[in-house]
Amino acid sequence: MPNYSDLNTRQLYDLIFDYVTLQLSGFDKSDELKLLKAEADNREVGLYDKALNEAMSSQVPYLPTINDEFEVPEYITILNESLQNTNYGLAEISGDEMQSRGIIDGQYILYERHTLPKNNDIVLIEYKNQVMIKNYIKNKDKIILSTSNGLFADIEVDSSVKYKIIGIVRLSINKI
Repeated sequence: MPNYSDLNTRQLYDLIFDYVTLQLSGFDKSDELKLLKAEADNREVGLYDKALNEAMSSQVPYLPTINDEFEVPEYITILNESLQNTNYGLAEISGDEMQSRGIIDGQYILYERHTLPKNNDIVLIEYKNQVMIKNYIKNKDKIILSTSNGLFADIEVDSSVKYKIIGIVRLSINKI
């Protein structure tokens, strides 16, 4: 178990920043972050939160964009423009993997970037060069990406394969 007590405050801050950045990029650093949080909380109130917030705000994930080759409804174009310079984005859904959760083919979703997922969050994730929408389940050291459609198998994330949480789904937008 590493001992972080010999680090000065700036080194501790930088290490928290680096590990949060790695976590957001798909590398599981949760155990190290727990130890760093404990050390930071003992050292200075708000140190961990400050490093966490800075790392999350400076993270620039891969962002799927609305495909310009197809006609995009005007309300989606307006929404997309109003979301620029925010922590939110829009993506169009293709497929019916999350149908029982109310997310269907052709629908748009609003997702929040720079946020670490919690158990059972619906996430937009890049895994093995594919952008997918999945239910995120973390069980001890395992991350499982599941669908709500029983026709598709769950994916157990291989720790050797890099993945990136693009965002957490906050809203599905139905066409009327």
